[in-house]
Amino acid sequence: ILAGGQVNPESLNKLIEANKSKKSGRLIVSQNESTVSNTTFYGKTDELYRVYSITKLFSGLAVGILYEKGLIQSPEDKLSL
Repeated sequence: ILAGGQVNPESLNKLIEANKSKKSGRLIVSQNESTVSNTTFYGKTDELYRVYSITKLFSGLAVGILYEKGLIQSPEDKLSL
């Protein structure tokens, strides 16, 4: 989606269409703490979604990135107090 640090509108539109065709409820894309796209395909825009265990996937991914970049010494490091 990013090209030279900027959002590529064509790539973003492809991502939105791909999620729509897979019957996703909502797609939120963010960059540097700013929302780039918040697209609701069905339901209300302020409706809460149950995400269950998917948060573990993102947490694990974030820890892996931090470790790879040398920002933490071990996956066992404390990330918050």
